[in-house]
Amino acid sequence: MSHEIRTPMNGVIGMAELLLRTDLSREQHEYARMLVSSAETLLRVINDILDFSKIEAGRLEIDPRPFEMRNLLSDLMKPLGLRAAERDLELVVHVEPGVPDHVVGDFGRLGQVLVNLVGNAIKFTERGQVVLHVTTESYVADEEAVLHFSVADTGIGIPADKHRLVFQAFTQGDGSMTRPYEGTGLGLTITSQLVEMMGGRVWLESAVGEGSTFHFTARLGLQQDVAPLPSNLSMLEGLRVLVVDDSATVRSILVDMLRTWSVSPVAAEGGAAGLAALRQAHAAGEPFALALVDVRMPEMDGLEVARRMLDETGLEQTKVILLTALNRPDEAARCRAMGVSGCLMKPVSASALLDAIQAVVRTGTGEALAEGVAGPGPTRKPLRVLVVEDNPTNRRMLTVLLETRGHAAVPVEDGLQAIAALQAGSFDVVLMDVQMPRMDGLTATAGIRAWEKGTGSRVPIIALTAHAMKGDRERCIAAGMDAYVSKPVDAEALFRVMESVIDGARGARSDDTGMSPDAALGKVFCEDRARMIEALRSALATRDGSALESAAHRLRGALMAMAAPGAAAAAMRLEEIGREQDFRSVAEAWARLTNELDRLEPRLAARSERAEEETTS
Repeated sequence: MSHEIRTPMNGVIGMAELLLRTDLSREQHEYARMLVSSAETLLRVINDILDFSKIEAGRLEIDPRPFEMRNLLSDLMKPLGLRAAERDLELVVHVEPGVPDHVVGDFGRLGQVLVNLVGNAIKFTERGQVVLHVTTESYVADEEAVLHFSVADTGIGIPADKHRLVFQAFTQGDGSMTRPYEGTGLGLTITSQLVEMMGGRVWLESAVGEGSTFHFTARLGLQQDVAPLPSNLSMLEGLRVLVVDDSATVRSILVDMLRTWSVSPVAAEGGAAGLAALRQAHAAGEPFALALVDVRMPEMDGLEVARRMLDETGLEQTKVILLTALNRPDEAARCRAMGVSGCLMKPVSASALLDAIQAVVRTGTGEALAEGVAGPGPTRKPLRVLVVEDNPTNRRMLTVLLETRGHAAVPVEDGLQAIAALQAGSFDVVLMDVQMPRMDGLTATAGIRAWEKGTGSRVPIIALTAHAMKGDRERCIAAGMDAYVSKPVDAEALFRVMESVIDGARGARSDDTGMSPDAALGKVFCEDRARMIEALRSALATRDGSALESAAHRLRGALMAMAAPGAAAAAMRLEEIGREQDFRSVAEAWARLTNELDRLEPRLAARSERAEEETTS
């Protein structure tokens, strides 16, 4: 169900986003933007329903892995910050300094909870701000930490008698108040269940007309023996920095951040107050080394403040980093043209701000430009990318997406064609759909890794999958894949993963499993065999020719990768029977296949044993 729904949605959203990048009239651009927005809304509804069905079936599980908390929050909140800015809202993120960064947990599910709560806050807030605050509630035996997350908004609020109802399925608080806002009413139900699975609890503080604050806690493991990153903070000690922002909350958070690095910050409310503080400091002989200036302020915006600073004698020596919530290429270009030292995306993460300030101090002239702000194009050399995707719309979408970034894409339809393409030519990276009707992505990857064993080469392979079940990532890694991207494919997320695997950055790699490609191939086949045989039995029992053809074709591809020609030929005979809808000889064909699989059993047992030994050694 997940694959059948998410795969066409990937095509709809992806192609609509590509359409937005073409030369459209204003009216056409608005129609395309509405198409993307509607498709994303539909996808959120679909995801809620699928997750709710998993919860009811008891199949939703937590998959803990190491991650960095602040990086996760930065990645999650950037797009939500854009959504807030489009509604003239401010999204503020405040992570207390004492919150542990290197933790262990299900970052996908934690992110789902945060995106739901922050997204709801943005949706139900007409003016003002949304604040995500993260603190440490307690530690458990130096091995775990209980973190407290709160999402506060200045929105419509929820009546006291409705507080408990909002966590029930298909409920949206007061229906008369929420009618203008779309949604299934499942998001908070799923959030509540996920929080419980993460060892926490969720609760609400709200009153009508006074906004709402959703709280939840989560119990996360602490990574042990994490080496601290080297950071030369001595260069920042006593550095005088002016913070100019009309939001008192943002000013307070930025000042707190700066103080943790021994910086000497001063805050000013708005552009006029900022210029006055700069002039006063210059007159006193204590000029500011740097000014952090919000772009969007009433009366005098940040661009005007920066322009006046650069034009006024005495103030031009103070470096400027602009803070913007809009990810627009023209804004980055204006920053460069004005000569400011940097342009950071809001909500600003501590790591991004520290990097930018250190760059300004180190170079003296800045060049900390445009963290997170759209630039003119890719900086790395063009890549040759093999796109393996059976759906023609998605194949075309991925091809065009890659070409817009200057890369060369070679599209193929299935795993067999992928193996042939790799044997015929070289590629920098492979984008591999996991579920395909001929040879699937897992089997193809294991076959590629087995072939590479004899060549000494290794191409990075990224899984593209519409599945989101526990164990999917492990199966991809066991097959030899390097990373995992969920459908519908987010373009920026895909390019980040591509850079990560190509640069050899942290991430899942097949050699981390300790298994040889041959052993990995056997492991994947053993894990999938029962499912493939059951699909065959089901098709035979119902005399469903189409299902029989598809199931037998998938099994044949796996057997070919296993170098089992006899069994593959037997599977091909069942495939022909399904295609021809002629079941007269099906009993004989089935008996032949089972005999061939029995003969294959000793080889499978040996490979499984070898995989187990290699994993534990």
